[in-house]
Amino acid sequence: MVAAFILNHTIFQLEVKFDEKPPKGGYIIASNHLHNMDHSWVMQVPNSFGKFRPIFFLAKDSLFKNPIGNLYFTNMGSIPVARGSGEKAPVVKAVKLLKQGHIVGLYPEGTYKRGIGTVLRKFKTGVGRMALEAQVPVVPVAHTGGEDLTYKRGKGFGFRKVYMRVGKPLYFDEYYDRADDNEAINEVTEEIKTAIRKMYVPMARKWGWWDIVKEHTKK
Repeated sequence: MVAAFILNHTIFQLEVKFDEKPPKGGYIIASNHLHNMDHSWVMQVPNSFGKFRPIFFLAKDSLFKNPIGNLYFTNMGSIPVARGSGEKAPVVKAVKLLKQGHIVGLYPEGTYKRGIGTVLRKFKTGVGRMALEAQVPVVPVAHTGGEDLTYKRGKGFGFRKVYMRVGKPLYFDEYYDRADDNEAINEVTEEIKTAIRKMYVPMARKWGWWDIVKEHTKK
């Protein structure tokens, strides 16, 4: 957390806007994904109000394979996930943490890597499934300022302004009795994606990153 705080107030100069203060207890933070450094920016969401709260991120296991990455992501409270393995243990652990009142961070796009595609990649339905299984709200987050890193246009990190907007919590009480229903899970996942996209696009336009996004997207 100390490393994230230093980065957010020096190199990245993070500016955060809250539509509403995040809830107490357990909840999921679902964010768009621009770079591996997103963890540092998203850490600010529950920690802008005095009392420290850790976030347990689900992150690809390859990030833990070198000593520096292992130290950084472990310190960030990350839970390693083997992509494409169908491994259930990380999800089970995340749901357990949520039920215990902790915060779990997710990037439903699954990767920050882009090609020619859409503004946001198709969301993995794990975010919807976890929200329903744990019966917790989802706080949508959108940030802009790292698009040149995402699309391989940048010259490295460098000093930059990063803007982040934290939306109102999304509650899915009406779906809780359908936690095993794929249709319900898909609907919840899509609602989360729509909330993030509605915040992200105006931000990217306002702060000058939209040209890069538009060049690499079809819609």
